[in-house]
Amino acid sequence: MEDKINDTSKTTYSKAMAAFKEKYIPVNEGKTFTIEDVLRFFGCMNDNKEARQSYYKVLYELSVNKKPLLERKNKNYRIINSNLKVIDWHEDTCAGTIHLEWPYSPQDNVSFGFDDDITLYEGDMILIAGEGNRGKTAWVLNMMVNNCDKMPVFYFTSEFNAPKFRDRMKEFKWRTYTDDSGKPKFTVAEQSDNWQDVIQPDALNIIDWMKLDDEMWKIRGIMDGIKSKLRKGVAVICIQKRTYKKYGEGGEYSKDLASVYLTMSYDDKMKTNLLYVDKVKTPGLVDPNFTKWSFNIYRGAEFANIKKIVKSEH
Repeated sequence: MEDKINDTSKTTYSKAMAAFKEKYIPVNEGKTFTIEDVLRFFGCMNDNKEARQSYYKVLYELSVNKKPLLERKNKNYRIINSNLKVIDWHEDTCAGTIHLEWPYSPQDNVSFGFDDDITLYEGDMILIAGEGNRGKTAWVLNMMVNNCDKMPVFYFTSEFNAPKFRDRMKEFKWRTYTDDSGKPKFTVAEQSDNWQDVIQPDALNIIDWMKLDDEMWKIRGIMDGIKSKLRKGVAVICIQKRTYKKYGEGGEYSKDLASVYLTMSYDDKMKTNLLYVDKVKTPGLVDPNFTKWSFNIYRGAEFANIKKIVKSEH
């Protein structure tokens, strides 16, 4: 009788192992889970003691093998993916770079010099950390209209409704951003959280703006999620910055994950708006890191009087 029970247990364990590998792993790679999650998945949370014991054993065995399939930290498990993502870096030296047109003054065509001095790659993230009403939205809307002929552009907003956005776009008189039928060359969508769910992998994704609701520690996970969805596209993200702080929400964590980090503020002494280049990971021929620019904005859209401040300190 005892041998029969042992044989039954072995059969249940074998089925549990096969089911976990064939059904659970394919839909849970990259996720953290517990034994309770596994039991709920297979419908044996509250009954079938033998099945529960089998899945306990499965997770244990797969986390202690010489070549473990699972990583265990306390009660949490993670599926180990040892497949290499080989980078084919030597075939095409131009592949992977993205040329964006940055904001400029339409009055005199003076720019911030970023077009030649910042090198961007597929999957990069640009952060604009700005004080309230200091030009974050004007900056990203300029990037939207300047680049909608070059690549798909998706603008995710947390504050515009249709009438308000329509009125703002009326101020962009110097650029044509509609096709021959009058349809916009970009997509505007309402999104105030879970941005990684709507990121378009091969497009210019603009998030204006990322609200963290005093949970600044979340920014690393959010930005990791956004970056994981990008392929040939890039993300431009606006975040708030307090007047008395050097960095925007999330502090240096947000700066660490960005390829370009710009801050926008107001200088009471100079009585002007300021743009500070805090980080450019891959500069061009001229390194724009730690440069400062003064500028004006007209009607929430048009940059003007762009001037580089020489020998600036931040």
